[in-house]
Amino acid sequence: ILKSTDQGKTWSEVYTTQLPFYIAKLFILDSKTGIGIFQDQESRRFVSIQKTIDGCKSWSSIAKIGDMVDFKNILLVNSNLYYLSSKPGSHEKSVLVIFDLKEGQSKRENLPGNIGARIITSDKRGSIYVVGKGKKNLSIISRSPTGLFSNVPVPQPVHKLSPYSINII
Repeated sequence: ILKSTDQGKTWSEVYTTQLPFYIAKLFILDSKTGIGIFQDQESRRFVSIQKTIDGCKSWSSIAKIGDMVDFKNILLVNSNLYYLSSKPGSHEKSVLVIFDLKEGQSKRENLPGNIGARIITSDKRGSIYVVGKGKKNLSIISRSPTGLFSNVPVPQPVHKLSPYSINII
């Protein structure tokens, strides 16, 4: 992990790791605190959620989880990690998992409409958006900060598309 304190003009190494772990995702909260997602290279099944409080110089494990299916699509919103998981016996990413970093507990929420979810993002208000394919068409589902799901209308010209990313403003 490299760190810059002068807007990228100079860099210094603050952390290095050797196998068996791979740094999959970092969320830097301030100059000292961060959350990291580390993948176990041996099994590739489990990831370790770790926290730093000393500017990434050392890390301590918070949890080990085995149901994360995509490291790119993981969010940190209000001390919760949100990520997509698959239903048991299925390879479709159709479950939203919410991992509470303070409590160390996770809960699983089935997505309405049983969409094959591909993308997860959020807006500035803390709403979560999941994008994927329904039976035939593109579906966008929003989850409010209070946990209510609703469908977002998809315009006719794009309902057949399969996006790789989405930005919600």
